[in-house]
Amino acid sequence: MTTTEGIDSAGTANLAFLEELFAQYQNDPESLSADWRQYFDSLVDLADHSSGSGHISDEHTGSTNGSVPAVTPKKSEVFSADESVVRAQEGAGLLDDDTMITPDGIATGHALALANGSVQLPDAPAGEVKPAPLPDELRQSQGSDRFAFLQDRVDQLVRAYRVRGHLTADIDPLGRPRPGLPELDPAFYDLTEEDMDRVFSTDTIEGPQSMSLRQIIRRLHNTYCRSIGVQFMHMDDLLVRQWLQVRMEGCENRIQLDRKQQLRIYRQMTTAAVFEEFIQKRFLGSKSFSLEGSESLIPLVEMAIERGASQDIQDVVMAMAHRGRLNVLANIMRKSPQRIFREFADLDPELHVGRGDVKYHLGHSTDYVAENGRKVHPTLCFNPSHLEYVNPV
Repeated sequence: MTTTEGIDSAGTANLAFLEELFAQYQNDPESLSADWRQYFDSLVDLADHSSGSGHISDEHTGSTNGSVPAVTPKKSEVFSADESVVRAQEGAGLLDDDTMITPDGIATGHALALANGSVQLPDAPAGEVKPAPLPDELRQSQGSDRFAFLQDRVDQLVRAYRVRGHLTADIDPLGRPRPGLPELDPAFYDLTEEDMDRVFSTDTIEGPQSMSLRQIIRRLHNTYCRSIGVQFMHMDDLLVRQWLQVRMEGCENRIQLDRKQQLRIYRQMTTAAVFEEFIQKRFLGSKSFSLEGSESLIPLVEMAIERGASQDIQDVVMAMAHRGRLNVLANIMRKSPQRIFREFADLDPELHVGRGDVKYHLGHSTDYVAENGRKVHPTLCFNPSHLEYVNPV
């Protein structure tokens, strides 16, 4: 790897190393290799040409160990050109002339641009990490620079909702208020009330190509902070993440149901609740692993089977834990409630000889006729006893 390639790949991560080399060059140029001497000679020549002095002052570079060598331009990695850009969490810099920002936040450009202080990359402050405030001259301007800056902040807000929105979702059954997160506050990104009705690009959000900031926040809140909390941004598979984003943000995590579907769900949840209440009253003290509080599982599973039937699916195989199995057996697998109640009363002990398993471990299968008339064969697998030893766990 040549010296120039090494400089291009060094970036801000090895800034201290470059500073040491440049200080060594100033003290004794002959102590460096010919490649490094040639590079620093050209740097000093450029500085001489622009300011008449071969010294690049700390005032321009913000260096703590002396002068900072410039980074050679790498125009194949252009992220934003001729715009004022601030990179959150990676330092801030006002860029001009032919200076570029690479996708990973490394500043590149002519040596002259860095040598005369056009680019500054200060370290991120300790403690709370917050994007740099919008410069006054940029906020007061009406040009493309200001809009590009605000668009970048809006994109950061969108990502924050996807990453952290689930932490404020209303999913506490006790109804306790959830604390707000500063990352979900537009003010955290220096977005003000006057920006709320400004229209921004929404290419990264499923739906219209542009929306006002107020509409963007409403859509993201409805998707990630209402009654469904979704934690998915840690997933490595980009296609899976995008698949989820498209389907969640497109409908704001809210399915549209007509009156007939709503009544059907209401009846299913009522049936599920009555089933659990009867078992608790009739077989007091018996283990049942109740579905109480999660009765919506019944219409959810049935909707999945109905959707499968519309896609010509003929068999559905399910596996689930203890909780809610009896309710699924009765209301999805169509197992006779009478049989389930007899198992509670242990009225047929001869059927359990040599088996020693319990009612909420049992499986079942049935033939389900969907609304479109097609038949689906759902199967709920047996949940093996904790005493099983034939198969390894």
